[in-house]
Amino acid sequence: MSLEAEALEAELKLARAELSKLLGKENKNLRSAKAKEIRELERRCMSAKAADKKSTNSADFAFLASLAEEQLAKVAEQEDKKPTLQQGRLNQSNVHPAGCSGKEMRKERKEIMKEFREQDRLSNLESRQTGGGGDEDGELLGDFVDVTAHRLKPANEYRVFSPPGLRSKIR
Repeated sequence: MSLEAEALEAELKLARAELSKLLGKENKNLRSAKAKEIRELERRCMSAKAADKKSTNSADFAFLASLAEEQLAKVAEQEDKKPTLQQGRLNQSNVHPAGCSGKEMRKERKEIMKEFREQDRLSNLESRQTGGGGDEDGELLGDFVDVTAHRLKPANEYRVFSPPGLRSKIR
């Protein structure tokens, strides 16, 4: 910490001690003036600390700049090693080479979604056939109802639902 910041902190401590002595007295103007002085000292102290921090940071700036340049050089080397369009596709399926058009990307995305839907449909069929899946013991977790086993009721057994007032008018 610089000498200026240390001097301001000492002055701030003295002003706070004086303010604590004034709290017992009834002179509000004196207390408010001392509080203003303390706020001004705090502001000056903070700015002195910030200036001190900037001066130490500027010394480290050259070192940080050299580190950043080294990182940029490493990234440039890695960019050179990436495969181009002629060398084949990239390993990630969602990253396309620069020469790939939007139409090709949409087509590929559509194919991937078709495959996903087909796999989802097949897994749903499997779960229906096994009764909604099971746990490790083979016990069914869901109730499986075979729809084909139920007979439909004859037409005369179905009821027509209507409001109660309407039934009396029909009779």
